[in-house]
Order: sequence, then structure tokens, then C-alpha cells
Amino acid sequence: MDSFNSMLDSFNSMLDSFNSMLDSFKSVLRSFSAIFSVVWLLESLKSEFVFLNSEMDSFNSVLDSFNSMLDSVKSLNSMLDSFISMLDSFKSELRSFRCRLSF
Repeated sequence: MDSFNSMLDSFNSMLDSFNSMLDSFKSVLRSFSAIFSVVWLLESLKSEFVFLNSEMDSFNSVLDSFNSMLDSVKSLNSMLDSFISMLDSFKSELRSFRCRLSF
């Protein structure tokens, strides 16, 4: 009977060891689950940053177009300044011509 009890104690000890090993395995699986959750979160953030980057590229394109439009306005302003200068010269020439006619 003592040998049977000893055998049952050994078997019980073996089951406890197996149970402990299963608990360790569950802990490892939980750790992997947490790691995979973090990786999934990082992948989601990556896709959001890729989307944000494309939006910023679009915004930069709009800003480039606006900058080009401003350059065109500056060019037009320069042309208008030249035209005004030419009109001033013409006005001065007309005054000079009128003064010569009056003598």
C-alpha cells in the first residue's frame, strides 16, 4: 500500500509539474499576444502616418500652386510698374512737347 501511495504521490507531483509548465506556457502565450497587439497597433499607426504623409504632399502641392500664382502676380505687378513708368515718360514728353509748342 505504501508503494501505491508513493506512486500516487509521484504521479501527483508529476501532474503538478505539468500544471506549472502549462501555466508558464499560458504566460508565454499572453506575452506573445501582447507583443502581437503592440505590433498591430504600430502597423495601424504606420498606415495613419502614410495617409498623413500623402495628405501633407497634397497640401504641399496646393502651396506650390499658390506660390506659383503669387509669382505670376508679382510678374504682373512688375509689368504694371513698367507700364506706369512708360506712361509717366510719355506724360513728361507730352508736357515737353506742349511747352515747345507754346513758345
